[in-house]
Amino acid sequence: MEKQYCRVGSSTPMAQLNQPSHFLQSLYTDFKDRAMSPNPGTTNLVSFFEQKAERIQKMIQELA
Repeated sequence: MEKQYCRVGSSTPMAQLNQPSHFLQSLYTDFKDRAMSPNPGTTNLVSFFEQKAERIQKMIQELA
């Protein structure tokens, strides 16, 4: 069976992320990018992505 990847949005194969900090850093940058995407009328979605990015940043700082 071949590997299948998500076609919606961007995804990172789990095999490339050996350490939890790399995985969290990838999630953090993904949420920050999504929060900064210029889509009008998505203020609730932007605040959701910003909150997720802040939580992940705290996790990264705790691991460091």
